[in-house]
Amino acid sequence: MRFFIEAYDIDLSSTLQCGQAFRWRQEGDGFCGEVDGVVLKLYQHGGVDRCDIEVHTYPPVDEQFILSYLRLDDDLEHIASTIDRDDLIHNALDNYWGLRVLRQPYFETLLSYICSINRNIPSIMQMIETMSKQLGHQIGTTEEWAFPQRKELLDDVVAGCEKLSKCALGYRLGYIVDAVQRAPDGWEFVGLETPEVERMLMELHGVGQKVAACTSLQGLGRLDAFPIDTWVKKGLEYLGWEGSITKLKEHALEHYGNYAGYAQQYIFHY
Repeated sequence: MRFFIEAYDIDLSSTLQCGQAFRWRQEGDGFCGEVDGVVLKLYQHGGVDRCDIEVHTYPPVDEQFILSYLRLDDDLEHIASTIDRDDLIHNALDNYWGLRVLRQPYFETLLSYICSINRNIPSIMQMIETMSKQLGHQIGTTEEWAFPQRKELLDDVVAGCEKLSKCALGYRLGYIVDAVQRAPDGWEFVGLETPEVERMLMELHGVGQKVAACTSLQGLGRLDAFPIDTWVKKGLEYLGWEGSITKLKEHALEHYGNYAGYAQQYIFHY
């Protein structure tokens, strides 16, 4: 299926290759990826301020699927005016205008960021691809594999992790198993404030502040989440901020407000 979406304030390259999602790769002038069992190929025709996004999809999905995933419903101008409060963010917005926080599937996001612990992006992508081929299903006649559903993972855990043990997860295997068995379902977070959501996620083995915040931001759409890794911490220190991760996070939330997650993504990519 092929269709076009008129879009504003979107840079597909920055959005899909900034390290927030791990199933995308560049192919020629476009980007190919898998989202929730759907193979997508996206092409941007035009500039960042206004463009047409060419969408190829298998199996077919409607326009709303793409609008939701790319968060094209977010008012990026308004968000920028809210978070543009220091030189670091101002320069990041100038350099990567059009970067949007993706709206990703919750459980896949949680497991993906568990895989990210002490790993670089190519290694993370390889682990997730291997998990998909070992435990997911091939999408039609394409060469793409869907990320496994929780039931498929649970079945393998019951069987002694026969397939998961082939995914080169290292010590993360135990964390993945615990998440598969004990992670809250997405509906359990409804009505909760983001700090409580992250506290619940951190009850899982291996899930610290960063993984919990990344899952909240990318997998649950909590735009007031603010993950801090080494690169973001260096950015905040550039601003003269000091203190523990907890203190830096509190400062960031006060400084950037309800869209702190967008600020974090721009700082991380910058």
